Amino acid sequence: MKTNTTIFALIFVFTTSCATLSRDTYYDDTPVSYQVFYDQLGSYGQWVDYPDYGYIWIPYVRETFAPYSTNGYWVLTQYGWSWISDYNWGWAAFHYGRWGFNNALGWFWVPGYEWGPSWVYWLHGNGYYGWSPIGPGMGLNYPHGGRYDRHHDHWCFVRERDFGRRNIYRYYVDQSGHEKIMRTSTVIDRTYTDRKRNTTYNYGPTESLFKGHRAQPLTDILSVKAIGLDRKSGIMNYAFTDLRLTETEIQERQPHLGLLKEMM
Repeated sequence: MKTNTTIFALIFVFTTSCATLSRDTYYDDTPVSYQVFYDQLGSYGQWVDYPDYGYIWIPYVRETFAPYSTNGYWVLTQYGWSWISDYNWGWAAFHYGRWGFNNALGWFWVPGYEWGPSWVYWLHGNGYYGWSPIGPGMGLNYPHGGRYDRHHDHWCFVRERDFGRRNIYRYYVDQSGHEKIMRTSTVIDRTYTDRKRNTTYNYGPTESLFKGHRAQPLTDILSVKAIGLDRKSGIMNYAFTDLRLTETEIQERQPHLGLLKEMM
């Protein structure tokens, strides 16, 4: 009978074209370029010259799409809460740049060149967590005063106990309930400063706060160990390390990893 051994580093390498499990990753500070975005995202959307931002990217998605809401879930990393996307292009549009919206185009992505676990604002209050994309040209600080604008409501809210679920989309609060939640919410202003990249991220809910309200124990705390540009393919790689899983647990969880299931 094979004895389960603890795996001290399980590295998931995510790319736009495939996803593999590998230990042979490296850290690379090579900056990502607009050309990489243009080449790798072209098959998944349309590039449009927009007066305010230059070239923007509009994904080929359903009308119900919303960034940091559709086809993904949150995982906790040392940089804060990171959005793991099922989309092949998620490596770019949810970790670089900013999302904007207008009634004519719908959601569009403005390229940016700083990596982050996510680029969102966070709220907490009245038993709920909420998040919303940081718009183009906006800073990390959200000027929240309990105000609600239904014409620009791009928030997602879930109950505290449902945050962190892999199928989190099933638990979003209907938009009709957003105003009441926002009036009693406060900004989660915890940030993480990445000195290596000289970048600051909005961290999101703290571990202690999150664990205190979860219906189930938090077990998926991942560490981002390698983030860099593949010199051969020009595709950005992301490596998440889970220090807690046994070999058996890895085999059990692999089919449920949202980022892998569409690509393996």
